[in-house]
Amino acid sequence: MHRLLSVFLLLLPVSLVRAEDLPRVHTHAFTAKSYTSNRVRIPGNGRASGFSIFQDVRSVRYMAGDSASWSSGSFDDRAWAKRQHSDSLVKLDAPVYWIRFHFSVDSALAREHLMLHVTSPGALEVWMDGIPLMRSSAGMDDLPKEITSLQAPAALLDFTLGKVAPDTAHVLAFRLVRPAKGGSFKDLKAVVHSVTATGSLHRSAMHHGVFIGVNVLMLLMALIYWRLSRQDKVWPWFAALTAINAFMAFNSLLGNVAIGLPSSVPDAVSYLSTLTILLPLVLSVIVLQVLLGKLDRRRLAAYVAAAVLISATLAALTRIGDGFGNELDLAAVITVVVLVILLAIGYLWLAVDALRFGWQALETKGYVRWLGAGIVLSVLAPVLKYLPFVVRAMVLQQQDEALPTGLVLATDYMNYIAIPLSIIIALAIRAAEQHRLLSRQRDELDEEVRERTAELRQERDRSEELLLNILPEEVAEELKRNGSAEAKHFDQVTVLFTDFQGFTTMSTQVGPAELLAELNACFKAFDEIIARRGIEKIKTIGDAYMCASGLPDPENATPADVVAAALEMQAFMAERHAQRSAQGLFAFRMRAGIHTGPVVAGIVGVKKFQYDIWGDTVNTAARMESSGEVGRVNISGDTYALVKDAVVRSQLPVRSTTTDNQKPSTDLPFTFTPRGLVEAKGKGGMEMWFVDRA
Repeated sequence: MHRLLSVFLLLLPVSLVRAEDLPRVHTHAFTAKSYTSNRVRIPGNGRASGFSIFQDVRSVRYMAGDSASWSSGSFDDRAWAKRQHSDSLVKLDAPVYWIRFHFSVDSALAREHLMLHVTSPGALEVWMDGIPLMRSSAGMDDLPKEITSLQAPAALLDFTLGKVAPDTAHVLAFRLVRPAKGGSFKDLKAVVHSVTATGSLHRSAMHHGVFIGVNVLMLLMALIYWRLSRQDKVWPWFAALTAINAFMAFNSLLGNVAIGLPSSVPDAVSYLSTLTILLPLVLSVIVLQVLLGKLDRRRLAAYVAAAVLISATLAALTRIGDGFGNELDLAAVITVVVLVILLAIGYLWLAVDALRFGWQALETKGYVRWLGAGIVLSVLAPVLKYLPFVVRAMVLQQQDEALPTGLVLATDYMNYIAIPLSIIIALAIRAAEQHRLLSRQRDELDEEVRERTAELRQERDRSEELLLNILPEEVAEELKRNGSAEAKHFDQVTVLFTDFQGFTTMSTQVGPAELLAELNACFKAFDEIIARRGIEKIKTIGDAYMCASGLPDPENATPADVVAAALEMQAFMAERHAQRSAQGLFAFRMRAGIHTGPVVAGIVGVKKFQYDIWGDTVNTAARMESSGEVGRVNISGDTYALVKDAVVRSQLPVRSTTTDNQKPSTDLPFTFTPRGLVEAKGKGGMEMWFVDRA
């Protein structure tokens, strides 16, 4: 009886109110347009298209107490308390509360498959039109004491609107049990969203992850290039531009997707992003002017001042906006209007400069045009993104429609990826151009090296030839190898001396040029004769010609080869004398002497050095020549002993300075004419022989 009286007294104030005096309950209309244009934060996931039920102060009624009839769709709750502000549910302190939400469904949304995401700190039961949807006894009281500060437990309900009659009033009823240790209902949330909202948030997170990652990579690359090429002034500005783009993408990520950070972090990042929202535009203009070589200190100071003033203006607008109450302050309104005008002027100035210098960069040849294209696309991205929205709002008077998802995604990629992509393309083009330039320079250098090498080889060959004209090959190699050549003793060397008869007298009768030409023709023929025989030329002294066999390699030529060479020289001289005499020209007659014996051979001096031989053998050979007769070859007894039984290769007498006209070799012996003892100057009587061909 006591309990019945209490219930009667509790319901008495309600029963005394006449139905016609109660306010009408507002019914929230779910429409496809309002649903898609509204964004709501899904607890633990992020922001997506949807609706927060408890935010609608007109369609929500609540009452402390408990009654099974309050779940019915026909229950009259007009006498219940109406939500007044965002904290009206937080301060409730009764153990049990009922919340009723009145709504209707647009026929265009009736087929949508939505989810009801409910977060409650205590036990929860949900009905729709009196039909139970969910019952959960879990709450903050069921959590361990050490983790009671965590987010309240959440429940996800299938909320298929296709089962709801369209254009008809419906009621969602919530029975809430206030937790004993969980405190208030501040964690109470009820959000209606699409079943694909989570997937959309994941895709958004993926795209923003790409934006952040690409810009961070470009930031690192720009810093590396700046470190390696300090003279290139564009890289620090590119680094700043990619850094601010990465920060903006991170702010957009925090605004859409919950990533487990404390709520203060997204708020701080959002505030900083608001202050620096036009900084990418400022940096883009600076980068363009650096690329075009038009950035001076005055322009840079102007852009830095513009960035500071814009940030200060945005900070002031944010502070004034946070301070607005229900009553509008005229001074604050005027201040806001002035600041907005200044902000618009600054933005238009920067945008015009960006487009102007961007167009100049596009007209520039080379990789600069790609950097300009990326910056221009990044500058135009916000315009392309919000221009349809502005046109639809101002011209078509459609303000509650969301931007197309494809347009938002495309412009976001233009905004965040255009600059990094343009940097990559520009660097690739520049690298290709540098590679092509280096390849051309390398080819030109290789060609020059080949030419220089050929010239050096020719010079080396000429030097080698000159050196071999001065020194024997073996001695020249030793000199090149060791820097010096040691004198050597040879036991058996055959020395040939020749001398022209009457050369001194003839030199007074003939011009020096003609005399030298004839002398050169004869000696050139002698050089060819001894070269064929492997005989080493030693030197010429005036009209005297000296050569030897048996050195520096004893196997090169034999004494018989020297005798044969002397005979060829005499034959050449006889033939040339006959030819020149027939032409009325002067001609030389020659004596030749040969001796064989030991000598010492080596290099004399360090300047204009030459290979020479010393010893009595040389003096004796000279005596053989002076003791001989014109047109004959005079040999010593030592030489005769070595060649008397020898045969040699016979060749035609040398008729010219060439060696092309030769007969096949045959073996012919020598004939000797003994002369007996002949007095030689400084030597006394010596046995001598004239030698001829058989």
